[in-house]
Amino acid sequence: MSKSLCMKWMAAAILAVLPVSAARATEGVVVGDAYVNSAHPAVNYGSLSNLYVNNNGTALLQFDLSSLPAGTTASQIGSATLKLYVNRVNTSGTVNVAPVNNAWSESTVTYNTLPSSGSAVASVTPAGAQQFVIVDITALVQEWVTTPSSNFGVALSSSSADVVFDSKENDETGHAAHLDITVVSQGPAGPAGADGAAGTPGPAGATGATGATGPAGPIGPAGPTGATGAIGATGATGATGATGAAGAAGGGTIAFGGKLSSNTTITVTDTPTFYAVAEGVTITLPLASANPGRVVRLVQYGDYSNGFNVARSGSDVFVDINNTGVSSVTSLIGFASLQFVSDGNTSWYALGN
Repeated sequence: MSKSLCMKWMAAAILAVLPVSAARATEGVVVGDAYVNSAHPAVNYGSLSNLYVNNNGTALLQFDLSSLPAGTTASQIGSATLKLYVNRVNTSGTVNVAPVNNAWSESTVTYNTLPSSGSAVASVTPAGAQQFVIVDITALVQEWVTTPSSNFGVALSSSSADVVFDSKENDETGHAAHLDITVVSQGPAGPAGADGAAGTPGPAGATGATGATGPAGPIGPAGPTGATGAIGATGATGATGATGAAGAAGGGTIAFGGKLSSNTTITVTDTPTFYAVAEGVTITLPLASANPGRVVRLVQYGDYSNGFNVARSGSDVFVDINNTGVSSVTSLIGFASLQFVSDGNTSWYALGN
């Protein structure tokens, strides 16, 4: 027998006794993502194309695990990693990942209705923008597989970083978050080994003596019922508190502010306001500090050759949060359509043109 043939037979024999195992990769698709802002506690940002994680902002993500094979158990989850796309890093720092404890909806969640979170299961410090970061959350996904009703997704938070991630609504990059899951399937169990011989029984110990039952004590007499105390005098009625301020108008409506054909400073209310602006006109936004959370949209009408211009009040600045080309400037020139939201401080955020 040749040496080569002998080695092949030995390899076949070894493989025959090894346990069979296989692994397959699957993906947990994000079905809901949103962020909430403590500076605007009643505003829902579920439709934005980015998720903002900072001292004021917390991001929420939920995943569909229906792609896992039927009957998958926690022990068969070999690994599960959360993959996030970093759009921008305004301030470097640690981003924590924690399980969400209650149900929430992308289209309605606000800071006021933010569900509680458990302890952080992982963390990541993004090194730079325009790249993915990977976070290992294998243990958390194993818990979701064991108890599917506990899968309310994860919360991303940070007390030191200011990082912007892509949401599933970002149609410019298509870098939605997702879970990469490796499922390991074990081979069939081998036959049970033969039972070993039973050992010799040890001698039975002596039975201890039963102790005497003590006599039951007599039931004591019930004490007399005490007299009912006198009813105290009714206290004076307190003063009526001051009427609270009216709440901000709910979403779902928009007001038309009119056509603007000359340079003017516009007024912004709690209801999102739309203005039609003529070519070449300069529109001045009011102070951001006097209009927290308010929204205004400007759209050009008539000749579209040169667009319209936007100026700030006081020391306010315009800040880009949706790739409009605006970046902390004090005036905007030649736009055909812009939408702004005030941070209630010194900035008007440009949401898109």
